[in-house]
Amino acid sequence: MKVKTISRSVQEHSRSRASDNHVMRRNITTTHNPFQRAREYVRAVNAAKIDRMFAKPFVAALDGHVDGVYCLAKHPWDLNAVISGSADGEIRIWDLASQQSVWTAQQAHQGMVRGTCAIPKSRRFLSVGNDRLVKVWHPEQEMTDSAAHRSSDNAGKGKQSRLSFAERARLAALEAQEDNDSNDESGDERLLGDSDREAEEKEMNDEDQALYQYGSQQGFLGKTRGLVRNWDGTQTGIERHRLGAVQPVATFQGEDSFSAVDHHRNQSVFATSSSVISIWDINRSQPIKTMEWGADTINTVKFNQTEVDILASCGTDRTIILYDLRTQSPLTKVVTSLKTNAISWNPMEAFTFAAANEDHNVYLFDMRNLSRSTRIMKGHVSAVLDVDYSPTGEELVTGSYDRTIRIFSKNDHLSRDMYHGRRMQRVFCVKYTMDDNFILSGSDDGNVRIWKARASQKLGPIRNKEKSKQEYNEKLRNRYKHLPEVRRVLNNRSVPSSVSKALNKKLTMLKSEKRREENRKIYAKNPDGEHKSEYKKSIIQVTHK
Repeated sequence: MKVKTISRSVQEHSRSRASDNHVMRRNITTTHNPFQRAREYVRAVNAAKIDRMFAKPFVAALDGHVDGVYCLAKHPWDLNAVISGSADGEIRIWDLASQQSVWTAQQAHQGMVRGTCAIPKSRRFLSVGNDRLVKVWHPEQEMTDSAAHRSSDNAGKGKQSRLSFAERARLAALEAQEDNDSNDESGDERLLGDSDREAEEKEMNDEDQALYQYGSQQGFLGKTRGLVRNWDGTQTGIERHRLGAVQPVATFQGEDSFSAVDHHRNQSVFATSSSVISIWDINRSQPIKTMEWGADTINTVKFNQTEVDILASCGTDRTIILYDLRTQSPLTKVVTSLKTNAISWNPMEAFTFAAANEDHNVYLFDMRNLSRSTRIMKGHVSAVLDVDYSPTGEELVTGSYDRTIRIFSKNDHLSRDMYHGRRMQRVFCVKYTMDDNFILSGSDDGNVRIWKARASQKLGPIRNKEKSKQEYNEKLRNRYKHLPEVRRVLNNRSVPSSVSKALNKKLTMLKSEKRREENRKIYAKNPDGEHKSEYKKSIIQVTHK
C-alpha cells in the first residue's frame, strides 16, 4: 500500500533566531484579500494616533544663566558639548549627557556675549562681545593634587567609579573648595615662585600653540589641570596645576564691538563681523584682511563648511553678501525687502544656504543664482531670529520672536512640527546636535532647552521587533498622509492662543492683499503686464562685483 505524506522543511517554517519574526504565509491576490486596503488604512490611522499620543518633544532645561541666552555653538567633533553665552557676559559649556554645566567663565565679556564658535580639531573656542574683544578660551577644570592622586590611587586599586564627566567635575570642585578652606584656616598659602610660575606659563603657552596648530580629537575639556580627562571620563595622566581665575588664552582688540564670529574649517583663521568683515590669524594681533561693502553694521558671518573659502554675511542694511577668501574680496550682494537676521549653510549641498528674515519667513538661496529664492518656508507670525541646518541637510530648525520653534523639511513650504513652552520666551538661537537627534534652543528667559528632533521618538535602546514596528508605522503614515483622517490627526497641534490669534490676523491680511492685487490686475491699463513671481518678490536688487 502506498501512503502519501506531507514533507516540509524545518528551515523554511521556523525561525533561525529567537529575535526573528515568525514566518507567515500570505496570499497577496486581491480575490483572496478583498479588505486589504481597508485594513491597511485602519492601521495607518492607528499609527498616526499613536505618533501624536507619544509626541513629547521636551527633554530637559539647562538652567544656570542669570540673563537671556543669545548665542549657542556646537563642536563639529564633540557630540556631547555645547557652548552658550548670555547677556550678562557669562559663558558656559554644557555636558548634554549629564545635563550639567561643566565649565563657567563669569564676566567673560563686559556686556553681552554676541557670538561663540568652536575651533575645529582643538579643545578651544572663540567668543566675541560688545567690549570689542575676541577671546580664545581653553576650558580647564581646576583640581587639587590630592584629588588627582586620590583618583589615580583608586584607578590603581580598581575601585574607580564610572562617573560622568560632570559628576567628576563637581567632585573635583568640592574637593578644591575643601582644600582652600583648610588652607585659609591654617594661614598657609601654597603659591608657586616667580620662576616656577613663569616656566609654567611658558609651558602652557607652548602647549596651547601646539594644540591650535596640530589639533586634537578629544573635545573641549579633554585636558584638565591636575588630571588629563576625555569627555567620556577616562584618565590619561597627571600633571601639576595652579589654582586661579578662568583666564583666556589669547585676546584680540578690535576697533568696534563685534556681533558674530566663525572659524575656518581647515585653516587657523577666523572671521568676525562688526561694521566690516575682519579675517584674523591666531598668531597675529591685528586682522590680516578687512572686507566691506556698505557702511552699516553686519549681524552675522558664516563660513561654508564644504566650499571652505566662501563666507556669507547679513547686515542691518537688508543685504546678504558673499565673500571669497581666495580673492580676498566680496562676490555678490543681495538686497532684500526686510532685514536678514541669520544665515546657515547646507552641510551637504555646497551652494545652498538659508536666510532667516524679519518678514516671518525663511528663504533658501542658491549662491549661483541669487536673483530668486529656491524655497520659501512660512509659518511664523513674528521675525525669525535664527536658523540652522541638520547635519544631514534634509531639515531646518528655526527660532522666532513669537516664542516658538519650527522644524521644516528642505522640500516643504510649511513646518512639519512646532515646539513651544509655557515659560519659554523669545527664542534667539537654535542648533541641531551633530547626531541629528536633538535640537538646542536658547531663549530670553535664561534657559538652554533640549528638544527631540522627532517628537515621538523613543529615547534609549529598542528591540528589533519594536524597531520593525516603528518603521512599518512610518511607512503607513507616509503612504496615507494625504487622506483626510490621517492628515487631520498628523496635523493636529496645540498652538498658544497668542500665536493662533496672530496667525488668523496674518491670514486675513494676506487674503486682503491677494484680493487687492487681483483687482489691480483687472482694472489696470495693461492687465497683461509683467507678473512678479513669489520667489522674486523679496529680492530688491542683486549686485555683482
